[in-house]
Amino acid sequence: MIRFLHTADLHIDRAFEGVRPTESLFTDRLLVANKRVLENIVKMAIKFQVDFIILAGDTFHQSFSSPKVQRLLIDVFQQLFKKAISVFMIFGNHDYYNKSRFWFRFPKNVFLFTKEEVVTTQLKSKNDEKIAISAFSYENPWISERKILSFPKRQKDVDYHLGIYHGEMGGDSGRYAPFSLQKMQEKNYDYWALGHIHYPKILDQKGRIRYAGAPIGHTRKEKESRSVNLVEINKEVLKVEQIRVATLEFQLIVCDINFVQTMEELRLLLQEKLESLLGEVQQFVDVKLINVNEELVSALNALELIEFFNSLYPLELSISDISWQVKEDVLKKSFIPFKKEIIEKRFEEFVEQNLLKSLSEPLTSKRGVEELLEIADVNFQKEVYEEAKRRFYSSFELIDDKHVLKGEV
Repeated sequence: MIRFLHTADLHIDRAFEGVRPTESLFTDRLLVANKRVLENIVKMAIKFQVDFIILAGDTFHQSFSSPKVQRLLIDVFQQLFKKAISVFMIFGNHDYYNKSRFWFRFPKNVFLFTKEEVVTTQLKSKNDEKIAISAFSYENPWISERKILSFPKRQKDVDYHLGIYHGEMGGDSGRYAPFSLQKMQEKNYDYWALGHIHYPKILDQKGRIRYAGAPIGHTRKEKESRSVNLVEINKEVLKVEQIRVATLEFQLIVCDINFVQTMEELRLLLQEKLESLLGEVQQFVDVKLINVNEELVSALNALELIEFFNSLYPLELSISDISWQVKEDVLKKSFIPFKKEIIEKRFEEFVEQNLLKSLSEPLTSKRGVEELLEIADVNFQKEVYEEAKRRFYSSFELIDDKHVLKGEV
């Protein structure tokens, strides 16, 4: 039996984006949040007596990490060395490997995969079982090659064979070592520790091919980034448990305030919702109010509400944004003389032209914009167009709505 922790995408030198801490005490805690999540991972490794830890890429947010951040990670590795816990670490598209950039020597318990060619190493577990681990690292910010094709099939002379892979499932093409699920399954490994996607995801029915997700979120989109995988394999039996290690979390509260008539009622409702989140973990919160009555619209002030609630919970919570949607019968739409089919056709043309991709292409040669290019993927574009349509139809009334169907417009 072997037991290990699988984590990826720590981005330990990344700032927390899209947040609005208004109290200095909260900000001070924010500065050590990345350090604390590393400490929590070490605690879990010791608590569960794991054989080793897998870091599946993007441990750092950038290839030029500071000496201070590097020392933080080295200190963690040295703590694991004292407990006889090994570390297997690859480098991803953000922290692609360059030996000259490191200020410290990695401890002996850390095995680094430093080449873009696939390498297989072996070790013995605490139970004297033989384990093979195959992996590669990025040496550049992009890999278009299908690295999965270079992985060997499961070795016959080992008890367990594991793969570490930082990339995207997409078949034949992509920027980040694209792979197909079928090709990965053909290797017949006991477990694939994946990195690159920041939320947990299981790709196969047997649960042996998994993204662990990031152990801590750094943006408001990363609400599921909070845990590491505790993996236990005993012969053919696989057990995976998600262990929470995040020191802060991003939350979205949606409040239906259809029956709220006064600001006092709203304050009490929000206070109850927010206090239900309080605990040991810091919270970044977005609040969305729906079905807002007309009487409240003129009194609502997002900045005032944010400052008030942030002052109530300076250590535990920070509201980043408060938005609201008034009742449909309160909305006053403007009429425009077009039919819905024409508007839908225009939206389809925007999608076909791939405007977001066209706007980002001139930036591909600029250093430091990899993250911008990452978010402009197909799913992100779809979200943008759908939100644009929703806002359009909530603001404008068309010919179809008025049932005026005489002639063409």
